[in-house]
Amino acid sequence: MDFSFSEMLMVAIIAFLVLGPEQFIKKSGQLGKLLGKIKTQFNNFKVMIEQEIMINETAPINKIEDSSDTAVKESAPDDSDQKGNHGFD
Repeated sequence: MDFSFSEMLMVAIIAFLVLGPEQFIKKSGQLGKLLGKIKTQFNNFKVMIEQEIMINETAPINKIEDSSDTAVKESAPDDSDQKGNHGFD
């Protein structure tokens, strides 16, 4: 949610009138700390989700590379089957 400056100012003025100057300052500090903690937790969650997305995006690529390596190994000729014959009888 986006609040304009005028909306936040109006809420602050109403809170100041309801709480009084001492309680307003105290509660403002508590609210600031709470919002800071919420922002930190949200950013940590965001980073964790982005890391999971990166892992899931690269997993199919790694699977394709592994299967292509296996296919190359399986299609390579095996020297032990030829026993020095080199196709001549």
